[in-house]
This record gives sequence, C-alpha cells and structure tokens, in this order.
Amino acid sequence: MDEHITTKKQCFTSIQKKKLLGAIDSFQLCPSMDLVVFGTSSTSASLQNLFRTVSWQKVASINLEESEKASNGESTSSTVCWSPNGRWIAVAKDSQVSLYGVEPLANPPTGTSFSGSSGPSEKNHSWRTQNPVISLYWAHVGRPHATAWKLSLEEEEEQTYWSYQQYFLDKSLLFLPPSAYHQGGEEGHNDSQMQHETPTSTALPECKTPLSVLCVSTRETIEFYLHGRYPLIKAPRMVVDSTKGVNAVASNDLTYFVFFSQVPHAPSTVSIYHLPFLKTERYPLQAIASLHSSIESHLGTLKQSIPDVMNAWKSSLKPLDTKIQPLIRLLQNYGVDNKSLGEVLKQFILIGHTSESSSLANAMDQFFTSVQMNDQLLQRMIRTLYGALGNVESQTRRSLLSPVQALVYQIQELSGFVKFYRKTTTTDSNSIGVQDLVDRSYSLLISVELLMKSIIESRYRVRDFCGYLRHAGSEIKARGTAPQSVQRENAKKRRVPQAVIERLLAVMNTKVDISLQDESLTEQILSIPVSTMLKESPSFMSNETRNKGVSSPKSVIGDSATVAYACNQVSEAVKSVFVNPIANLPESIVPQDITLPQFEDASVAIHTRIGKEPSDDESFDEDELEEYEEASDKSYFCPQVVDGSYSANTDCRQWTIVSQAHDNIIQLYAIPLQRSNESEDTFAPFYLTTSLLFPSSASITDTAFYSDDGKSSLSSGNDSGTGKEGRQKLGVLLRDTSQLQVWLLSYDSAQWQALPFKSTLIHPSDINSACVCQVTGLAEGADEDEMEVQESAIFAQTRNIEESDSSETEATNQLWLCGSRGVGGVTSASDGVTSLELLDLEEDEFDDEDDDDDEFEEDD
Repeated sequence: MDEHITTKKQCFTSIQKKKLLGAIDSFQLCPSMDLVVFGTSSTSASLQNLFRTVSWQKVASINLEESEKASNGESTSSTVCWSPNGRWIAVAKDSQVSLYGVEPLANPPTGTSFSGSSGPSEKNHSWRTQNPVISLYWAHVGRPHATAWKLSLEEEEEQTYWSYQQYFLDKSLLFLPPSAYHQGGEEGHNDSQMQHETPTSTALPECKTPLSVLCVSTRETIEFYLHGRYPLIKAPRMVVDSTKGVNAVASNDLTYFVFFSQVPHAPSTVSIYHLPFLKTERYPLQAIASLHSSIESHLGTLKQSIPDVMNAWKSSLKPLDTKIQPLIRLLQNYGVDNKSLGEVLKQFILIGHTSESSSLANAMDQFFTSVQMNDQLLQRMIRTLYGALGNVESQTRRSLLSPVQALVYQIQELSGFVKFYRKTTTTDSNSIGVQDLVDRSYSLLISVELLMKSIIESRYRVRDFCGYLRHAGSEIKARGTAPQSVQRENAKKRRVPQAVIERLLAVMNTKVDISLQDESLTEQILSIPVSTMLKESPSFMSNETRNKGVSSPKSVIGDSATVAYACNQVSEAVKSVFVNPIANLPESIVPQDITLPQFEDASVAIHTRIGKEPSDDESFDEDELEEYEEASDKSYFCPQVVDGSYSANTDCRQWTIVSQAHDNIIQLYAIPLQRSNESEDTFAPFYLTTSLLFPSSASITDTAFYSDDGKSSLSSGNDSGTGKEGRQKLGVLLRDTSQLQVWLLSYDSAQWQALPFKSTLIHPSDINSACVCQVTGLAEGADEDEMEVQESAIFAQTRNIEESDSSETEATNQLWLCGSRGVGGVTSASDGVTSLELLDLEEDEFDDEDDDDDEFEEDD
C-alpha cells in the first residue's frame, strides 16, 4: 500500500489548546475525573496547578516549599501522581513527599474561589526521604478476572473469609459519640475549618478500601508506601546512574512491580520486583495500613490543635487579666507586695476593712472605685469573657476530645486485630508493644478529659469571680451613702450568695502549684491549670494542682501527664508498633533485570496486562471459553503466536508489555509475570515479541500506552473494579514530513514470536518477518470499525498537532494518555513556551452523528 496516495483521517476532538509560560516538569491526567495537574519550576519555587480539562477552570494551585537548591540559585524540579481513585495528589520535590486531598483543595475552608492557592501548611501528610525523589507511581489492587482466572481453593477461602469479616470493620460511627469530627462536619454548619481537617472529608482509606501502594523512586532506592502513607519496605535500584524519571507499572494483584530507567549512552534496563506478600497478606496489610492512616491522622490533628487551643485559651482570659492588672500596681504602691494576688484577695474577703489590713483595704477601695471597674464595663467584659470561654470549650471538644476518642477506638481496633486475625504476628514482643500503645492512649484520653473538666470548671470559677467583683465594687461604692440611695440598691441587687464566697475561698485556699506561677493572673488566682496541661514540655500535673473542693471529682488517683506529653508518648508507641506488621516480611528485595537492545534516543514505555490461565475442562466452562474466543474485543490479553517459534504455553495470568521505539519502528516485548502451573518465584522461561513498522518518513518521538484497567473509581469500600480490561491501545507521537502527529492503534491483533527467555532481549533486526506489522493511518472517510483486518497490517487513528512557532529541532515533545477517561495530551516545549493540546480520544471531530440525527428528525 502506498503511504502517500491517500490523505489521513483527522481523528479525535480537540478539548483545549493552550500556551503556557515556562517548562512543564510534571503532567498527569486524573484517572477518575476531568482534571489535570501539571507543575512548573523555576529557580525560586515550584508550583503545581490543578485545572479542569473541559472548561479549563483553575481549581487550585499548590505552592511547594523552597528547597535548599532553590535558595542557592539552582534549578529544581518536581514530580506528581494521582491516587487510583483520583481523590489524592502526591507531589514530590527534592526529598519532600506530600499528599494533598482534592476536595479540600477545590473547597478551601475559607470559602475562597477555585483560583485560590494552597501553601505547605495545608498538606494532609508529608515526609522526607534520604535521597531526592525522581518519580512517583500509585497503584491499587484489582479484582480477579471473572472467567479468565481460576482461583485456587486458598484464594477462594480468603475472599470468603474477608467478605464476612469486612462487615465488622469501619464501625466507628456506631460506637463513638456524635460529633462533627467523626461524621465529616455534618453536624454544625459553622464548622467549616474543622470539616476541612476531618479524616472523612479528606477520604482517608478504610479497612475495606482496596489496598493501594505508592512507589517513591529515589536515586538509590524504591520505597513502597501502603495507601500512600504507611512505609512498608525499601528495595534497591539496580540502575543508580539514572537521574531522569522512572516509569513504573504494577500487576493487577500488586504481586509484580515493573520499573524502567533510562541511562544515557547505555542499554535500557527493565527491573521486575516480585512482592508475593502483597497478595498472600493483602487483607491484613490492607486493614493495618488503613488503621495506620487513621491513627496518624488523629495524631496529626491533635498536634495541630493543642497550640490552637492554647492560644484560644489565653486570648479568652486576656480581658479579665487586663482588668486585674492595675491591682498589682496599687498593691505595690501601698507596700502590699509580699503575698500572691490570690492570697491578698482571700485576706480581703475574710478580713475586709480592719486596722491590720488598712493598706490592703485602701488599695482595694481605690481599685474598685476606679474607672475601669465601672459596672457597665464589667458587664460588657463578662459577656465577652463568657462567650470566649464557651468557644474554647467547644473548640476543645471538637479538636481534642473527639480526635482522642477516635484515636482510642482505632488503637483498640488495632489491638484486637493483632490478637485475633489469623495471619498477623502474635509474638510476645509485638503483643507487649500493642498493649503499651493501648495504655498510653488511655493515659492521653484521661489527660484530655481532665483538660475538659478544668475548662468547664474554669467557666464556673470565672462566673463566681466576676460576680464577686461586681458585688465587692458595689459594696465599696455604697459605703457611706444614704440608706435609700441608688448605690445601696445596686449593692443589694448585685450581692452574691454565701455559697459563691465559700467556693471562691476554697479555690483561693488551694496551694498554688509552681507551674502556675508563669501563667496568667486569672489562672493563678483561680488555680486553673489549663495552660499547664497544654504545655509541650514533658511535665506532669500533680494532684495538688487539682482542686479538692466541692466541684472536683475525687475518682482520679495518681498523677496524669500533660496533653502534649501524652500525645508524644502515643506517637512514639505508634512508630514502634508499626515497624514490621508482618512477621515474614522480607528485609530486602532483589529485582529481575532485563536489558533491552541499545539505540540512540529510544523511547520506552511499559504496561501490564491481564491474561488467562490454561483452559481445561476442570477450570473453565466450555460455553464461556467459546464466547470469549469468538469475541472480537476480549477483556484480557490473548496473544497470537506464529507457528514455528519457540514452543511455549502462552496462557498466563499477568503480563508486562514493553514498548521500545526508535526511528520508525516500535518493538513490543510481552513478558509473562505469573503462571498458574509454576511457582511464583520461578521466572517465565519465555517471552513474546513483535515489530510495528511505521511509514519510512516518520520519526517516533514518544510512546505511551492507552489503557483502561477497569479499576479507576471514585467509590470506596470493596469496589476495586470489574477485573476486566477496557480499551487497550498504544499511543505514538511521531513527526511525519515535518508535521507532529498522534497515532493511536490496537496491537492485540499483532502476530507474536515466542523466544526462550534471556536477560538480554532480541534485537528487532533478528525477529521473524511474519511478526512485522505495517502500521497505516486511516484514510479520509474511513471507519476503523468497518476496516477489514489485513494480515501483517494495523490501521491507526491519527491527528495532526499544532506546535509553537519555534524551531522543531529545539522542541521537546511528550505524549500523555489516560485510558480510563479517554483523554490524551501533547506538550511541546521550546524557548520558554510550552504548547499544550488536550484531546478527546473517544470522539472524532468530524463525526456524522449530527447529520444522522437531522435525518431522523426529518423522517419523524
């Protein structure tokens, strides 16, 4: 067929065409929503922008922290990836990895517009690695194929066991007290800030959430994090000279992870990591990782809320402290400065005006008759004070008590899980560590409850004290006036009961703790240890600090730790418990390296496919086999091997596909990952290969797999897809006759050659000629579904891409595809300007559907 006789059909629909200033160092399409995140870098800062693909409306911007390299004037770059459900964004810059929730970014707590930006303080979770991060990849487990896979008896028992056990998990809302924190801010419409911080609003994983793994590739290691938070294991990178991005894919059951690293002037290497424990221990790890995420989230909320409550508490008492402050200066002027303010007030209440306390009485008279002690000003101050203290109590309940209750519940769940679940380790050391964590969580709960008790008690003490101030001021002002004077009438109205005087004397009679000497005047006078209980220093509250009067409970025996100290103790215990969750977890993983043929400026893409197991009468139903064999669009990978090649059974559960492009040739390699009739530790004895030949005038720039794994979903719980593959194609970005084009083709109909496995794969020149397929673009007016399948020929959908006005040799072009959303993108960067074009790959721009609709309307 002549390549230049017909004009190629312009397929796909252009969604957006944009010109961006600066280079894009990261670009990712959301797998579940019409969103795109891309990063731009400079010498001062890095910025990740979140946009809607259809309307190009800016959702949010993520301002990353300035690194040491940027402060020294060096250029820095960042990498980004989406979580499998599209509700989290993982961003890495240098050695800092951060997770951001999409919902909090789109709906900030301040109620700002979508164009708002988020700073480093709004990240939900972050940590640092030992080496700079090169790339990120996030995958989650999928369901077994309904017909292509035959589960073993152990696998069926495991699924049945979990189907019953999952109903007993994630029941915290049924046992915890009603709270906006537990229910994601549903209670209380004014709690917008707390709603932003709650775990439910940020879509934290639950025990029944399908297991997901975040792979963080550094220059020396690859780190695996369960649910993007729980550090599981580190594996060495065999190719450490590569500083470019690392491509990564995972098998459907997360048993195999495939990584590719490009090293300049060296053969390309594909590394396959085998992690069988992610399959055998999936459900224990899934539950433990979700509990770890919840516990760490609660601890993070507590650590953030403790200083906030401290500041709110000090601000609430400031008006009363300001009122009392002039009394200290008066006492110093009258020479009554040898006692604390609480003792002076107690003496004045008991003795009053006597010859022995004339100086004290004169100072008190001058204080209560001053302008700042005007009754109207006092009433205004009391209303402000009561409201502020009520807000402190509400904030403490919401941001301290509710997270602690949830934390204790989750730790109890973890303790029961470790003791009961049949596959978790039950060694004495682990049991002791979990029990110590439970005990420390109880201590933290007691400390927070004592804090709540002190705050509530302080409201009553402040009420009594303010009432006495009005009473004493009115009595002093009424002294010496007529019996029927207004001052005496006011004094009668503002007189406090004797019980109030007795309660105040009981409080002031308590020995003041040393830790209260540095606190506010109100806390010293009324013996309120709230600030002491919130301090971060590892000090303890003694029983002497607590009042033993009428309103104090006497059931708490012994000393209790401060809230901050108890929180740190729980955090340390959590780290020790989660060090090694599974007893048989390996200390290290050695990958299987595969070397590709060496070419100059080769483009490599990797992918994983679902295959089928050997078909026999015992494993599959014959009707189902015939139905799938006759179907033109199979939901699994079924390669067609040419006769005369290496004899091998190509039935395999999971495959990895490697695409290596150079010049106008793409060499595909299909490597089996898991075979049912062999041990999982035994590597496949063969591999498959085929060649795709493009027009001679074409030069391939970039390649990417366009696939729908059937696992992308916004829903949580036990939804992990259907287990069946969706669309499976290969995207190619090439330059043909000075025109940049996107080609999209299906490779399932290609003929494959089977070869015995070797660590170095076959060179394209040595492949069987029967396995070379000519790729041709669809002609104008042709329909891909109506094209007849020709032997050794593949038809591709094509589209021309507009570029920037810069020279072609200096441009850097990249192709980005998202099969689950049917969207693709092409970036072309040159001279500080990046051209971006987003395409709808499932709809042609010049479709005849509108004309057909008009014909139907005329017939009607």
